[in-house]
Amino acid sequence: VNGEAIYGTRTWDIYGEGPAEVVEGHLSEHKNKDNTEKDIRFTTKDDVLYATVLDWPKDEVVIKSLSNKKQKIKQIQLLGSSEDISWEQTAMGLVIQSLKNKVGNYAFVYKIEFY
Repeated sequence: VNGEAIYGTRTWDIYGEGPAEVVEGHLSEHKNKDNTEKDIRFTTKDDVLYATVLDWPKDEVVIKSLSNKKQKIKQIQLLGSSEDISWEQTAMGLVIQSLKNKVGNYAFVYKIEFY
C-alpha cells in the first residue's frame, strides 16, 4: 500500500517532525520508545509530498511544516483509503481530521499534492 511513498522517492526539506527521540548505540533498540501519531516522516516525488504518520491517528494530525506560509495544497489522500479527507491549511500547520476506518497496521501515508 505504501510503496508509492518509498520507491523512487527522495528526501524532503526536513526528514520529519514529532517527539520521538532515538537512542543510538550497540544493542540500544530496546531503549527506544514506540512512535506515536505525532511522529511523521517525509519523502517526495515530483510535485507530491508523502507524509508518513508512524501510528494510527486517534485525533487530528497536525503537520507544522506545512503551515499556510508554505506551498498551497491542492489535494490530500490517504494511501489505501477511498474516504474523503477533511483538512485545513492554517498558520499552525496542515490540520488533517482523522478517518473512521484504519488502513493497515504499521504506517499511514498521506499523499499531499501542491498547486
